[in-house]
Amino acid sequence: MSGFSLNKKFSGKILAFLILLSMVTLALNFKPVNSVTLTHIVMNEVESNPPGRDDHKEWIELYNPTQNRINIGGWTLITKYRRSYTIPLDTFIEPDGYYVVSLPGLFLVNTNEQVTLKDASGVEIDKTPLITDNSDDNKTWQRYPNGVDTDTNTDWQFRAATKSSSNGGETLSCSISQSTIIIGGSITISGSLDPRHVALVKIEVNPLGAGWVFLASVFSSSDGGFSFNWIPDRVGSYQFRVNYNNVLSNIVDLTVNKASSEIVLFVPKKILEDTNMSILGYIKPIRVGALVTLTYGLPNGTLLTASTSTLNNGYFNYTFVPDAPGIWNVTARWNGDDTLYSASSQLFIFEVEKKEEGFAPALALMIAAALSGAIVVAGLGLKPKKPSAEKPPTALRFVGPLKPLIRPALRPSVKPASTVKLCPVCRQQAIHIHKYNAWFCPKCKKYV
Repeated sequence: MSGFSLNKKFSGKILAFLILLSMVTLALNFKPVNSVTLTHIVMNEVESNPPGRDDHKEWIELYNPTQNRINIGGWTLITKYRRSYTIPLDTFIEPDGYYVVSLPGLFLVNTNEQVTLKDASGVEIDKTPLITDNSDDNKTWQRYPNGVDTDTNTDWQFRAATKSSSNGGETLSCSISQSTIIIGGSITISGSLDPRHVALVKIEVNPLGAGWVFLASVFSSSDGGFSFNWIPDRVGSYQFRVNYNNVLSNIVDLTVNKASSEIVLFVPKKILEDTNMSILGYIKPIRVGALVTLTYGLPNGTLLTASTSTLNNGYFNYTFVPDAPGIWNVTARWNGDDTLYSASSQLFIFEVEKKEEGFAPALALMIAAALSGAIVVAGLGLKPKKPSAEKPPTALRFVGPLKPLIRPALRPSVKPASTVKLCPVCRQQAIHIHKYNAWFCPKCKKYV
């Protein structure tokens, strides 16, 4: 009896030592996986000894790292001790999805268990190593990093259960095509997932320091790579990262700058004094309702400013009347907006000519002709008439009562000779221009 008790104690110590040795060996042999590609459904996690009673509580998690939705109906799980369980027909696993098989009764043993997965045709798909779980807690044997399969014991670790979700251990990288762009441009956000497989990753953005928000979800390819094109709609600083099952990538930064702008002006080269002048232009790129400031430089050095706005077609048209002859200049400026920098036009020079140099001589000719005609008419009207010698005046005969004789008013006489000035060159009568208090010769076409 005592010998049996000693052998039992000795056997228990040996068993405990072997279990401990197995766990230590698995832990020591674990190596980080580098760029492993996942290509098939795997048994991803095994719970052979849940807390408390094990019957009807044991389970095995299957994971689909491919890009296809796969029907696993009719597939079979077979233990080392030839227990088997067939998955119901028309059972599907989505891409990057999980399916947990709840095992009947006491299906798994706690020591040196091994499970094989076969498809409906009996072809072996996956196999676990020999695993032992005597912890009676929520720890499980699981592939780490999630889904990795290199056909070695180093694929497995004894860790806290992650039923129906990733076991962790994945690594993500994130990069952008450019770190600085101009508003309106696009960037490509890219990266890779390791172990390499098809997975739905989430791209997150921190716009202008407002906090992390979801930007887009994209599937990685079978080699783990992914990319996404994006056009920012605001100027400022952005940060990006990638999230997969709460595994976060590195953070990358982007600066979005305003775009440059330009003001185009159309200015006439010459204009007559006291005549309407239009300054036409537009902002490039086109802006509607933008405030534009025009600055005029007068011949005497004075600066004048005026404001106008672009219309619905993007153009602005400002009309004013230059009242000083000489050389003027004008520039236009706007202060930009949320997406465009401010801009100033080039300096445009134009000449304001005296009005009489344009059409005043012709007007003077017309005035001279009118005045000459008036003088001739006035002279003829004042010339006395000689009485006729042949016919003496006859007596007037009135019919009816006499009426008083009303004499017509005399025409106004011309100005005395002292107000008339002759051109010293051609001796023609000059015209007095009141505005400039000067005499103008219509024949010589100059002031005298």
